[in-house]
Amino acid sequence: MKKNVSGRELLFIASLLFGMLFGAGNLIFPVSLGQKAGNTVALATLGFCITGVGLPLLAIIAMARTESASMLELASKGGKRFSLLFSSLLYLCIGPLFAIPRTASVSFQVGLYPFIGEAHQRPGLLIFTLLFFLAALYFSLRPGNILTYVGKILNPLFLFFLGILLLTAFLRPMGNFQSLPPTEEYAKNSFVTGLLEGYNTLDVVGALAFGNILIETIKNRGAKDGKEVSRLSIISGSITTVMMAIVYFALAFTGAVSRSLFSLQANGGDILHSVSTHYFPRFGGILLGIIICLSCLKTAVGLITSTSLAFAEMFPKGLPYKKLVLLFTFFSFAISNLGLSRIIQYTVPALYFIYPMSIVLILLCLIGEHFRFEKKIFQTTLYVTAPFALLDAYKALPKELLAGIPFHGKMMELLSHIPLFSIGMGWVLPAVLSFLLSFLLWKMRERKRQHIA
Repeated sequence: MKKNVSGRELLFIASLLFGMLFGAGNLIFPVSLGQKAGNTVALATLGFCITGVGLPLLAIIAMARTESASMLELASKGGKRFSLLFSSLLYLCIGPLFAIPRTASVSFQVGLYPFIGEAHQRPGLLIFTLLFFLAALYFSLRPGNILTYVGKILNPLFLFFLGILLLTAFLRPMGNFQSLPPTEEYAKNSFVTGLLEGYNTLDVVGALAFGNILIETIKNRGAKDGKEVSRLSIISGSITTVMMAIVYFALAFTGAVSRSLFSLQANGGDILHSVSTHYFPRFGGILLGIIICLSCLKTAVGLITSTSLAFAEMFPKGLPYKKLVLLFTFFSFAISNLGLSRIIQYTVPALYFIYPMSIVLILLCLIGEHFRFEKKIFQTTLYVTAPFALLDAYKALPKELLAGIPFHGKMMELLSHIPLFSIGMGWVLPAVLSFLLSFLLWKMRERKRQHIA
């Protein structure tokens, strides 16, 4: 018998998605944006929300409209081989190679390091990450209960403690940001700068990666029909993104008014520490530590769970889910203690490749009904986009590595002629042109077929 998903359950599902998407980076970037944007904070945050909120919602809508149960199924529109390769790269980069280790290291750096100092950093990091990943492992080994753990416990706790800080900042503002001029980068074009900053959240990739958990959770609550699952996915995704936009504006406002008391600081973590200790001198550091640790833990659980589910689906003859959880958790623990900064240096270029490909795939799925999801259109557009995205990734390689490449200078001079390459978007024009050409050829073939018939 069909069971209707109640409004209360839908809110918990939205809380689950919010919890998995909203990690430490989502806290740090908008606060830093607010401090730099000054009196243009509203415009900059609007741009930030378009890419940091709007694009993830489009990713969820794309999965819902195509009735795809996972990232693997969504990417199969470009062919089985593309789906397997791209999905593997996406999950590895936002999973054990980068994002999962970062959740532990950021928690330690912002939440615990200020209390123990430099002398105890190495043993402190080892003990903290061990406890952090044991907790993440406990939750991840029980994927059927992830709605309870993340949606009903961890995320509400996180929002409660974060709400204490943000509500205090709103009711007792540190000053008036209207008199604070933006920094040079925001003075030129605050909206566009905010737009580009929104990419740093990686939530477009996250929304694609967490799609399997979202859809499976909705099905487990009783929605079995494909159209009903799609409808509920869009509703819960919309609730999630509205919540995120509200928190982003609150964080950006807090960052903006903080400049009335504090000078420009290196990163959002330092700003949050200054703000929390300003309002709560005795336990502000502890409050921030709780906020950061809860934020990172729930994201780590979501990443380990979704990555393990994805690899179990992609390689059904390989390791089972629980063994994959153990493998990815142990690997992430090791990386978080050994050379994380180096791993980040070499992983960021991979994200420069993944992001454009993800955006193109999402947009093609959203308009796919107009060309009946023709595989050749998907393949042509994606395969033409790929080399230009790789060039953007090449540009993002560490400087010391690029310096050792022969003819690098001449190569960059040649590549600079590609439109938008200078801002890391050299893939845009080739993607648009390849889509239009393949679409027109498909349209001509369709008309010819109809004429013959």
